[in-house]
Amino acid sequence: MKVENLFADIKDGVVLLSLLEVLSGEKLAMERGKLKRVHYFSNLSTALKFLENKRIKLVNINVSDIADGKSSIVLGLIWIIILFFQIKEVMVPQETEGTEQLPITALDKIRVNAKKALLSWTENAITKRYGIEVKDFGRSLRDGLAFNAIIHTIRPDLVDMDQVRKQSARVNIESAFSIAEDHLGIARLLDPGDVDVAKPDEKSVMTYVAQFLKTYPEAGEDQSLRKKSQNFAEQELADYKELLTWYQTEAEEVLTIVEPVEDMHQEYMDYLAFKAEVDRRGHIYYKLDEKVRTGKSVKFTSETFKPLEESWKKVVRQTRVWLWKLGASLPGKLGKFGDWVNQAEEILELEEEFLESPNEMAMQLGKILQDHRTFFEEMEPQKIFFQQVPRAGKYEGTQIPAPLMDNLHQRLTRVCTMAPQRERRLEYEEIQYQLLAFLVTSENKLKIWTVKYGHQPKVEALLADYKNFVHSGNLFKNYDQTYETCKRNADAYTKNNDNKKETEKMNAYFDEVNGRWKKVSVEIKSVQFMLEEVIDCWRKYNASVDVLTVWLNDDERVMSRSADEQQQFFADLAKIKEKHKIVNESGNFLIETTEEPVATEIKTTLLMVNRRFQELVESLQHFKKEEVVGKARKDNNDGLLKLTHWLKGAEELMAREVACKHAVLRDYLNDLETFSAQIPAIENDSKTTTETAQSLVKECSQDVVNEMLQSLNIQKEVFVRLRKEIPEKIKHVKAVLPDIESLENGLMDLDAWLSRGEALLQSHTLDGTREETEQRIEKHKVVFSEITYQKSLLDCKNAVYQRVEQMKPKLKNINLYVLDGRVEELNNCFQQMNLVVPIKLEFVVQEEKFLGLVEKAEIAIYQLQQKLQSRENVEETMQKQVMIYQGDFQKTGVKCLDEMDFLSRTLLQHDPRDNTLHNQYGKHRARWDRLKEGTDTTLQLSLQQLPETWKEYHIKLGEFSNCVQTLEEMQRQLQRGYLTSEENKDMQTKFQRALKHIDKFSQDSKWLQSNLEELMADSDNTNKTNERNRLGDMVTRFNNLLPNMETTSNQSAVVSKACDFRDGVKSMIDDLLKQAMDQDNQLFIDGLDEA
Repeated sequence: MKVENLFADIKDGVVLLSLLEVLSGEKLAMERGKLKRVHYFSNLSTALKFLENKRIKLVNINVSDIADGKSSIVLGLIWIIILFFQIKEVMVPQETEGTEQLPITALDKIRVNAKKALLSWTENAITKRYGIEVKDFGRSLRDGLAFNAIIHTIRPDLVDMDQVRKQSARVNIESAFSIAEDHLGIARLLDPGDVDVAKPDEKSVMTYVAQFLKTYPEAGEDQSLRKKSQNFAEQELADYKELLTWYQTEAEEVLTIVEPVEDMHQEYMDYLAFKAEVDRRGHIYYKLDEKVRTGKSVKFTSETFKPLEESWKKVVRQTRVWLWKLGASLPGKLGKFGDWVNQAEEILELEEEFLESPNEMAMQLGKILQDHRTFFEEMEPQKIFFQQVPRAGKYEGTQIPAPLMDNLHQRLTRVCTMAPQRERRLEYEEIQYQLLAFLVTSENKLKIWTVKYGHQPKVEALLADYKNFVHSGNLFKNYDQTYETCKRNADAYTKNNDNKKETEKMNAYFDEVNGRWKKVSVEIKSVQFMLEEVIDCWRKYNASVDVLTVWLNDDERVMSRSADEQQQFFADLAKIKEKHKIVNESGNFLIETTEEPVATEIKTTLLMVNRRFQELVESLQHFKKEEVVGKARKDNNDGLLKLTHWLKGAEELMAREVACKHAVLRDYLNDLETFSAQIPAIENDSKTTTETAQSLVKECSQDVVNEMLQSLNIQKEVFVRLRKEIPEKIKHVKAVLPDIESLENGLMDLDAWLSRGEALLQSHTLDGTREETEQRIEKHKVVFSEITYQKSLLDCKNAVYQRVEQMKPKLKNINLYVLDGRVEELNNCFQQMNLVVPIKLEFVVQEEKFLGLVEKAEIAIYQLQQKLQSRENVEETMQKQVMIYQGDFQKTGVKCLDEMDFLSRTLLQHDPRDNTLHNQYGKHRARWDRLKEGTDTTLQLSLQQLPETWKEYHIKLGEFSNCVQTLEEMQRQLQRGYLTSEENKDMQTKFQRALKHIDKFSQDSKWLQSNLEELMADSDNTNKTNERNRLGDMVTRFNNLLPNMETTSNQSAVVSKACDFRDGVKSMIDDLLKQAMDQDNQLFIDGLDEA
């Protein structure tokens, strides 16, 4: 059974009796089916009697009010039923004697004292302030002053109490209910008529007033309890004891209730009453807690305050658990929704555990954020579901308290608001700790990298760690990205957050992080250079120390050996000195940057190496002089050998014969430039060799010196000559190289064009179809249309060749004879082509003209022959034959043949081997002769067919004459009106058939006239006038018939109708005559009896 509208559905009593059956477990009699008002009264009376038997007092509740659906009466009745069956008459003292009273639990106390608590709250809110006595929730509130006073306590600006005292009760109540609904969010559960009666229903009024208590608990706070004491310590202690006692005596017992919800409405009202008490006492607790946390408490410290703090947290927690239990106990999906809201509130109020490590903190926040997103994926579906649930009435057969639904709505709204805020906060805090982890890790790494260093492996390990952390880990890039993400998340978090302290905290955090990172990043960037420099010094130091140690040990042994061995050994003395310098520089740097005892070890090694090296330097002074002289001799010999080798190569290059080809010349130029680039180095080596030789003058004999200097002078003269000739040769080769390239490319293009032209000229033929011939001619024209361009190209290349010829004296080793022959050959070929092409091109033009003329004539002759064979238009055929034979055709064809004959003979005179044009001319002459023979044959055939044409003409004339006579006869007969109907119809049929062929007769008339004129022109018949008159007479008669054909057709239709009418009249007359005769016969009387 589903209740849609309580006030309407309860009228027939069926719903009420069903409710009582369920609550009591007893079977009650009820009327069912199609009920009328009398049945309503019966059911309602049964229900009220049942309640009275249960000793439930029903004040101002009667059957007629319920049957009329009065809201205040119905609500009062339902309230009484709920209270009775929920608390088992606890609120009503037992009047029967001898009945043992059960112990009253804390929850029962709350229920019993709910009215007292509500009265106490109301008195605290208005009685002491406005002097309005409220002793009950009935008559005390009838004038409406109390309702307006409660509103004035909460919002003084909404009510003018002086004005209220002057107004009527109904106006005051209506005004209070409207203002509370519009401005304070208090649902309008009552109407003024429900209160302004002799005995208002207290339960309904209590339900309405309880909304003020729930929403504005502080309005009814007893100011006497909060009176400030002059002794702050005593006041704090009194508040502490009062709260702790309340928890231990009432709150703790209530909050241990874990039984399932039996009466949702009653338990929710119990929850509201307890929650109001918690909120009222919460003001005292939070003020005391604020003092303790800020250190302003006189009596309590954090430790001594802890018992009350834990107790209060438990009260708040259990109060919320109570509300969660109510939500989760709702039926069906609504209960699951309530449980989801419970979990959502718990998640939103969950505080994150603080961890010392920023990285661990970031990981923890990331997990919490993921869990948050996973859980709140259901937020939108839950929201949609709740929007579809009615805010009042039953859900799946269970009555849901409207205040509880309002509470769920408020909690869902709060969850929907706080969930995105928490998600943005978690996103910000996660990336905040990631950023802090970057910074802290970087600072810790920096401390490791900037200490005094150890040996090379340890420093290399530090550098590897640095590169792995900074470069491989993309430290700066990742930090910047994390910082930007953190900044965006912070902006998103604070965008809809008006908490200035939170914003200031964020700004301070970013300022601190920026300052620390700026300092750390600068130092980190300098660390790599320092580490690399230390490693480089270690490498130089170790390598140089090893080399010096080995060399010093060898030196002590070599000093006792021969001079050659000493000279060989001390050849690398300069390198050894460089190593000694490196050892000292790198060693001193390492002493400053390494830790002990590494620095002391380096100092000891340097002292030992420097001492031994100094001793060695002092012992080498004598050997040095001998070593210098020997080195000078060797350098002089090497310098002479090198100079001789280079001069020999340069002279051979200058004398080499080079083919006149672009690629070869380019390679030759590269070789010249290579030697040219070596000239400064060779000149410097020559000077060095000369200086070395001069330094040996004092150490060598005079003959040796003279020979050495003479050799140097000869080589110097050759070098000076080559130094001058090589750049000149390079200049000339560079000058001629572009011309050679241009000649090669141009001659190649010319050669290709000439080859194509010769191939085309050799392949000249008119075999195949006319289209193929025209394609070859067109290709011929395209190729040889370039002759002017090719001539200009040849002239240009000849000019280039002349420039190359002028360079021959300066390029004696360049072989230009191959180029000479090729240029001469191409010039000859081009001249030959230039003579032949015009002849053949002109022949092609005459040939194309001739072929077009002959082909048209052949087609015309073929068509004439076909017409003559079919004997059509003989005269026209003969005229066309004469036109072909006597027109410009004969003259033009002969002229073309004469031109082709002349051109073929001219080509043979120029080149007796080329008889292509002569052969072509022969073919065309033979074709012309065949064409003439065909023309004569056609003319002869046309003359032979003339008598046959006369015969055909007379046949057609006879047929035409018969047709005209027939038409004239049919017109005469149709125009006469004495034909019978059958005759008329037959004649009309013939006439209509003749009309269909009238166009053919007209064509025959035109054919006869046309052919007669042609035959008269080619015939010597003297009877021309008779033939013309005969045909003219027939044509005139035929033309006279044509205008009357349509008229005759129309008249024949009228005549046909007249004939039909005539036949009908005649038939009617015959019938009438027959009837008259029959009647006459009946008039004769056979006897007296008939008379």
